[in-house]
Amino acid sequence: MKIITIPIFLILIFFSSVTVFAQSELKSLLTNEGFNVQEQRTSAADFTLKQAGGDNVSLSSYRGKVVFLNFWTTWCDQCRMEVFSIERLYQKLFGEFFEILAVEILESEIQATNLAEEFNLTFPMLLDLKGDIATLYDVRAIPTTFLIDKKGRIVASIVGTIEWDNDTFISAVRILMEEISAANR
Repeated sequence: MKIITIPIFLILIFFSSVTVFAQSELKSLLTNEGFNVQEQRTSAADFTLKQAGGDNVSLSSYRGKVVFLNFWTTWCDQCRMEVFSIERLYQKLFGEFFEILAVEILESEIQATNLAEEFNLTFPMLLDLKGDIATLYDVRAIPTTFLIDKKGRIVASIVGTIEWDNDTFISAVRILMEEISAANR
């Protein structure tokens, strides 16, 4: 019995060490990008919004994926500039346990659709016509972005923009996606 217990114990220690290292690396990567990393991940409030040109979408339907939740408007210059790097990020990670949800605040479907066509954007744009979801997430400035893990918990947030398709941020997202892969094994 002792012989079997020792290898199992060593395996558990190994996987615990790997998890702690990955979490430490994730925090370091996100902090270096300017994110406010939550010490304790809290549940992201679920919501349902209409997708521009489509059906209603619920945040909870993306459980099992890392979600990049971005609040923005078409009249915000920073927001308009960052959509290009968001699109590149989407193209790099689409289909890999990752989804982008861009929540357009207080604007019409026509405005969202026009901007998507003008800039050739393919990531989902959701319409928060009354600003209720922005209020729910306590969005006080735009752009504001939340990174949500596979269990629907907020990992980190940032006000402002970065080049979203940079190697550091992609590495952080991949660490979160590995949490998914490890959980599915």
